[in-house]
Amino acid sequence: MNQDTFESITQFIAPFIRDAAEQIGEKQPKQLLRRLLDYCDNPCEQGEYLRKYALLKTVSFIYTSNDLEQTIPSRASQHETYKLLENILNSSSSEPTEPSQWKVDGDEGTKKADKFQMIQHVRAHEYLCSEENLTQPLTAEIIQTTHGILLKGAIDEDSVLVPSGKYREIQVFAGDHVYPCHEDIEESMDKIIYDFNNSKDHYIMRAAHLFYEVITIHPFVNGNGRLCRLLLAYALRKSGIPFSVSLSSGSNQSRVHYICAIQNIRYLDNYSLLGQLIIWSIYMAKKSYEVNLTIKQKLRASDSQKSNGNELTTITSSK
Repeated sequence: MNQDTFESITQFIAPFIRDAAEQIGEKQPKQLLRRLLDYCDNPCEQGEYLRKYALLKTVSFIYTSNDLEQTIPSRASQHETYKLLENILNSSSSEPTEPSQWKVDGDEGTKKADKFQMIQHVRAHEYLCSEENLTQPLTAEIIQTTHGILLKGAIDEDSVLVPSGKYREIQVFAGDHVYPCHEDIEESMDKIIYDFNNSKDHYIMRAAHLFYEVITIHPFVNGNGRLCRLLLAYALRKSGIPFSVSLSSGSNQSRVHYICAIQNIRYLDNYSLLGQLIIWSIYMAKKSYEVNLTIKQKLRASDSQKSNGNELTTITSSK
């Protein structure tokens, strides 16, 4: 990373890095940021377990995204939902093509409907983060197709199918917040996509801008939060992160931190908290991978020693 790039991302998340340095007694905030970024930029050790870990991170990513959106049915435990997602990912090719209807806002439905909600999220992730899409520029078609897959079969509180795969044609609100007019969506999205594809910023800044700008436009009637977290994962994967990263602080206040990160940009033009969440999420995911990989390597070494010991015993006995 050159010095100009480093200085730009330092400014991007300056308040966070100063606070973090103060909390751990680091007198040089920039040095702390440099260590964090160097760690995030370091490639993961390749191998069979990385592929397995990437699948498990997809499970975690989809669960966390629905948890942030509060679209996990209250009757479903975390363990049950993780298990369901794991089963879907391990056998998605055998699932039926047409999904059952499911409640877009996570209202109580049937277990079958809950399953199809997760199936569509898995399929949207698999499509967006496919090798084909990761190796070509982002397009409006890719975004709309992802949304179409994500919300296929979704119904609203009146049991009406939610429009999916095309930009909204109505005005939408969130409390007292007014989203941009629907007439401006197509042109705004084209600009966001162009800026992302041509940005020379650090990949964390590119991912943060893509996430925030799309969620600000709110291009679809529903599913914008889940879509934007998919786009964040896509942007990081496109930059070389080998698995999908959940946008989470890792605490039971994750949803509060997530909403604050968006509001800090919306009302204060301050990307610091969002930058913190992205860096911290990558850091935690890579640390988790390293810990798990170390355990596997120790087990393999232990098995190898036992195998060698058994061979030696056999040779000795034969004499």
